[in-house]
Amino acid sequence: RQVYYERLQEVRDLGKWEEWIKFFLEAVAHVAREAASTARAIIHMREEFSNLIQEQLRNSSSGLHLLDLL
Repeated sequence: RQVYYERLQEVRDLGKWEEWIKFFLEAVAHVAREAASTARAIIHMREEFSNLIQEQLRNSSSGLHLLDLL
């Protein structure tokens, strides 16, 4: 957060637009990578729970439906 405000202030004070844009784009790329990783983890977790429900509850349709709702 501190770096964000420092870079923004440099744009105001010194006109350092290129540095700001580079910083901003790197931050967007970082957040996008984290979001993609989180999405993959959620998909993996859902698959694991689906397999567990199918094995432990003998393919319970209500268990699978509940998982889909979650």
